Amino acid sequence: MHIQTIKIILATTFGVVILLACQSKSTGQLDVLALKHRDLACQLSRLEDSVETHWTSLNALLENHLPKDMPLEERRNMLAVKNAPLIRMFERYNNLTVEVKDAVDDAEQYDFQSALQVTQIRDEIKQLELQRMEIIGLIGGGDFETIKRARSRYADIVREPCNQKSY
Repeated sequence: MHIQTIKIILATTFGVVILLACQSKSTGQLDVLALKHRDLACQLSRLEDSVETHWTSLNALLENHLPKDMPLEERRNMLAVKNAPLIRMFERYNNLTVEVKDAVDDAEQYDFQSALQVTQIRDEIKQLELQRMEIIGLIGGGDFETIKRARSRYADIVREPCNQKSY
């Protein structure tokens, strides 16, 4: 073999090794992003469950303190509302105990704090999505099938059930 041919083979082999090493590193980074995304999605789900539980508890307290002679439809409407300012608009609200009114105030604050957390988590997920697109571009290098596999792997990781051990 000629020296020139050997140099070309070595250069090509070196290039392939570098490309595979970069692709492997990017695949690992993609997995880490997917796990972060899943963790954020799980946090979001737990937060939504917590808000629902909070309102369910408030509604139970409210139901126990509503006047017995309150019309059924008005009672049903008041208990269906999961919004403190709307609950306060009911005429019967003024007749409730301080305990119930404080619980409504607490629910309003809990909603406010939860909404801030939801916004923060969704912003973090958006940032991960931008990073995901960049890394998938590096992994795929224009190859549609490679990009498709990377996207599928990412989606599979994100869809994994929430695991309390990972937090």
